Amino acid sequence: MDSHEVPMDAINTVEPKHRVGPPRGLSIRGRHFVGPFVVGLLILLAITLSIALQFQTIMRQLDESRTLWPAASVELSHRYAEFDRLVHSASSTTIEGPSKELSKDRASWSAEYAAFRETTQYDRQCPHAINLERFIRSRESVSSQSLTAQTTSTQVDPIPPLPHSEAIDRFLQSEQRRVTAQTNTIGRWTIFSLRLKLPEAFSEGG
Repeated sequence: MDSHEVPMDAINTVEPKHRVGPPRGLSIRGRHFVGPFVVGLLILLAITLSIALQFQTIMRQLDESRTLWPAASVELSHRYAEFDRLVHSASSTTIEGPSKELSKDRASWSAEYAAFRETTQYDRQCPHAINLERFIRSRESVSSQSLTAQTTSTQVDPIPPLPHSEAIDRFLQSEQRRVTAQTNTIGRWTIFSLRLKLPEAFSEGG
Protein backbone atom coordinates (compact mmCIF):
# COMPACT_ATOMS: atom_id res chain seq x y z
CA MET A 1 0.00 0.00 0.00
CA ASP A 2 1.18 3.38 -0.93
CA SER A 3 2.06 5.39 2.15
CA HIS A 4 0.13 8.41 0.80
CA GLU A 5 -3.07 6.49 0.09
CA VAL A 6 -5.90 7.08 2.57
CA PRO A 7 -7.68 3.95 3.72
CA MET A 8 -11.29 3.66 2.57
CA ASP A 9 -12.56 2.90 6.05
CA ALA A 10 -11.10 6.16 7.26
CA ILE A 11 -13.41 8.19 5.01
CA ASN A 12 -16.63 9.22 6.71
CA THR A 13 -19.35 8.88 4.09
CA VAL A 14 -22.16 9.85 6.45
CA GLU A 15 -23.14 13.55 6.37
CA PRO A 16 -23.10 15.16 9.79
CA LYS A 17 -26.45 15.83 11.30
CA HIS A 18 -27.22 19.44 12.18
CA ARG A 19 -29.51 20.08 15.06
CA VAL A 20 -32.49 22.17 14.07
CA GLY A 21 -33.31 24.62 16.79
CA PRO A 22 -35.61 27.61 17.16
CA PRO A 23 -34.67 30.59 14.99
CA ARG A 24 -32.61 33.22 16.69
CA GLY A 25 -34.00 36.73 17.18
CA LEU A 26 -37.51 38.08 16.59
CA SER A 27 -39.57 36.37 13.91
CA ILE A 28 -43.04 36.92 12.48
CA ARG A 29 -45.23 34.05 11.46
CA GLY A 30 -46.19 34.19 7.79
CA ARG A 31 -49.90 34.11 8.44
CA HIS A 32 -49.60 37.06 10.85
CA PHE A 33 -47.70 39.13 8.29
CA VAL A 34 -49.83 38.44 5.21
CA GLY A 35 -52.99 40.01 6.63
CA PRO A 36 -51.62 43.50 7.41
CA PHE A 37 -49.55 43.44 4.23
CA VAL A 38 -52.59 42.77 2.05
CA VAL A 39 -54.64 45.43 3.85
CA GLY A 40 -51.87 48.00 3.41
CA LEU A 41 -51.48 47.04 -0.23
CA LEU A 42 -55.21 47.48 -0.85
CA ILE A 43 -55.22 50.89 0.83
CA LEU A 44 -52.24 52.02 -1.25
CA LEU A 45 -53.93 50.73 -4.41
CA ALA A 46 -57.16 52.57 -3.56
CA ILE A 47 -55.28 55.84 -2.97
CA THR A 48 -53.33 55.47 -6.21
CA LEU A 49 -56.48 54.71 -8.18
CA SER A 50 -58.31 57.68 -6.64
CA ILE A 51 -55.45 60.03 -7.53
CA ALA A 52 -55.34 58.70 -11.09
CA LEU A 53 -59.10 59.16 -11.55
CA GLN A 54 -59.01 62.65 -10.01
CA PHE A 55 -56.12 63.60 -12.29
CA GLN A 56 -58.21 62.58 -15.29
CA THR A 57 -61.15 64.63 -13.96
CA ILE A 58 -58.99 67.74 -13.51
CA MET A 59 -57.44 67.38 -16.95
CA ARG A 60 -60.86 66.82 -18.54
CA GLN A 61 -62.22 69.99 -16.94
CA LEU A 62 -59.15 71.92 -18.00
CA ASP A 63 -59.56 70.76 -21.58
CA GLU A 64 -63.23 71.76 -21.46
CA SER A 65 -62.31 75.25 -20.27
CA ARG A 66 -59.75 75.54 -23.05
CA THR A 67 -62.40 74.57 -25.57
CA LEU A 68 -64.96 77.07 -24.24
CA TRP A 69 -62.53 79.93 -23.79
CA PRO A 70 -62.35 81.35 -27.38
CA ALA A 71 -66.10 82.08 -27.45
CA ALA A 72 -65.98 83.61 -23.96
CA SER A 73 -62.93 85.62 -24.95
CA VAL A 74 -64.87 87.29 -27.75
CA GLU A 75 -67.52 88.44 -25.28
CA LEU A 76 -64.93 89.66 -22.81
CA SER A 77 -63.15 91.59 -25.55
CA HIS A 78 -66.17 93.92 -25.85
CA ARG A 79 -66.15 94.49 -22.11
CA TYR A 80 -62.45 95.34 -22.03
CA ALA A 81 -62.68 97.55 -25.11
CA GLU A 82 -65.38 99.60 -23.39
CA PHE A 83 -63.38 99.88 -20.20
CA ASP A 84 -60.25 100.75 -22.19
CA ARG A 85 -62.19 103.67 -23.67
CA LEU A 86 -63.12 104.77 -20.15
CA VAL A 87 -59.52 104.53 -18.98
CA HIS A 88 -58.12 106.60 -21.82
CA SER A 89 -60.90 109.17 -21.70
CA ALA A 90 -59.96 110.07 -18.12
CA SER A 91 -57.89 113.24 -17.76
CA SER A 92 -55.61 113.40 -14.76
CA THR A 93 -55.49 117.20 -14.96
CA THR A 94 -59.13 118.16 -15.34
CA ILE A 95 -61.16 115.36 -13.77
CA GLU A 96 -61.09 114.38 -10.13
CA GLY A 97 -62.41 111.35 -8.37
CA PRO A 98 -62.52 107.80 -9.82
CA SER A 99 -61.46 108.87 -13.32
CA LYS A 100 -58.30 110.43 -11.90
CA GLU A 101 -57.49 107.10 -10.24
CA LEU A 102 -58.03 105.33 -13.54
CA SER A 103 -55.62 107.62 -15.35
CA LYS A 104 -52.88 106.87 -12.83
CA ASP A 105 -53.12 103.16 -13.63
CA ARG A 106 -53.46 103.70 -17.37
CA ALA A 107 -50.03 102.22 -18.17
CA SER A 108 -50.71 99.10 -16.11
CA TRP A 109 -54.08 98.59 -17.72
CA SER A 110 -52.74 99.19 -21.24
CA ALA A 111 -49.98 96.60 -20.79
CA GLU A 112 -52.41 93.90 -19.64
CA TYR A 113 -54.95 94.80 -22.31
CA ALA A 114 -52.32 94.67 -25.05
CA ALA A 115 -51.17 91.25 -23.84
CA PHE A 116 -54.80 90.06 -23.74
CA ARG A 117 -55.29 91.03 -27.39
CA GLU A 118 -52.19 89.20 -28.61
CA THR A 119 -53.71 85.73 -28.53
CA THR A 120 -56.89 83.77 -27.84
CA GLN A 121 -55.07 80.74 -26.42
CA TYR A 122 -56.52 79.93 -23.02
CA ASP A 123 -53.27 79.34 -21.13
CA ARG A 124 -51.77 82.62 -22.36
CA GLN A 125 -54.80 84.93 -22.56
CA CYS A 126 -56.83 83.92 -19.51
CA PRO A 127 -54.22 85.11 -16.94
CA HIS A 128 -54.37 88.60 -18.48
CA ALA A 129 -58.18 88.50 -18.39
CA ILE A 130 -58.00 87.67 -14.69
CA ASN A 131 -55.74 90.68 -14.08
CA LEU A 132 -58.04 92.91 -16.11
CA GLU A 133 -61.05 91.79 -14.10
CA ARG A 134 -59.22 92.52 -10.86
CA PHE A 135 -58.35 95.94 -12.17
CA ILE A 136 -61.97 96.64 -13.10
CA ARG A 137 -63.20 95.47 -9.70
CA SER A 138 -60.70 97.64 -7.87
CA ARG A 139 -61.80 100.65 -9.89
CA GLU A 140 -65.44 99.72 -9.36
CA SER A 141 -64.85 99.78 -5.61
CA VAL A 142 -63.21 103.20 -5.84
CA SER A 143 -66.09 104.50 -7.98
CA SER A 144 -68.74 103.21 -5.59
CA GLN A 145 -67.07 104.74 -2.54
CA SER A 146 -66.61 108.08 -4.25
CA LEU A 147 -70.17 108.25 -5.53
CA THR A 148 -71.58 107.26 -2.15
CA ALA A 149 -69.63 109.97 -0.40
CA GLN A 150 -70.57 112.45 -3.16
CA THR A 151 -67.09 113.94 -3.24
CA THR A 152 -67.31 114.87 -6.91
CA SER A 153 -69.91 116.45 -9.14
CA THR A 154 -68.49 114.84 -12.27
CA GLN A 155 -70.69 112.16 -13.79
CA VAL A 156 -68.71 108.93 -13.81
CA ASP A 157 -69.41 106.38 -16.52
CA PRO A 158 -70.81 103.22 -14.92
CA ILE A 159 -68.49 100.20 -15.00
CA PRO A 160 -70.22 97.40 -16.90
CA PRO A 161 -70.81 94.20 -14.94
CA LEU A 162 -69.48 90.90 -16.17
CA PRO A 163 -71.76 90.02 -19.10
CA HIS A 164 -73.91 86.92 -18.82
CA SER A 165 -73.92 85.60 -22.34
CA GLU A 166 -74.28 81.90 -23.01
CA ALA A 167 -70.60 81.60 -23.94
CA ILE A 168 -69.38 83.24 -20.74
CA ASP A 169 -71.84 81.39 -18.52
CA ARG A 170 -70.79 78.02 -19.93
CA PHE A 171 -67.13 78.90 -19.48
CA LEU A 172 -67.65 80.05 -15.88
CA GLN A 173 -69.55 76.85 -15.06
CA SER A 174 -66.68 74.80 -16.48
CA GLU A 175 -64.16 76.79 -14.45
CA GLN A 176 -66.21 76.29 -11.30
CA ARG A 177 -66.24 72.53 -11.85
CA ARG A 178 -62.47 72.65 -12.33
CA VAL A 179 -62.03 74.61 -9.11
CA THR A 180 -64.14 72.06 -7.24
CA ALA A 181 -62.13 69.16 -8.66
CA GLN A 182 -58.87 70.83 -7.65
CA THR A 183 -59.82 71.99 -4.15
CA ASN A 184 -61.60 68.98 -2.68
CA THR A 185 -59.59 66.60 -0.48
CA ILE A 186 -58.56 64.12 -3.17
CA GLY A 187 -57.95 66.99 -5.57
CA ARG A 188 -55.46 68.66 -3.23
CA TRP A 189 -53.68 65.34 -2.68
CA THR A 190 -53.56 64.80 -6.43
CA ILE A 191 -51.99 68.19 -7.07
CA PHE A 192 -49.53 67.73 -4.20
CA SER A 193 -48.47 64.16 -5.03
CA LEU A 194 -48.13 64.76 -8.78
CA ARG A 195 -46.64 68.26 -8.36
CA LEU A 196 -49.16 69.66 -10.85
CA LYS A 197 -48.73 73.23 -12.09
CA LEU A 198 -52.23 74.27 -13.16
CA PRO A 199 -53.30 77.62 -14.62
CA GLU A 200 -55.23 79.96 -12.38
CA ALA A 201 -58.97 79.60 -12.74
CA PHE A 202 -60.96 82.56 -14.08
CA SER A 203 -63.91 81.84 -11.78
CA GLU A 204 -65.68 85.20 -11.93
CA GLY A 205 -62.47 87.11 -12.53
CA GLY A 206 -60.21 85.24 -10.09
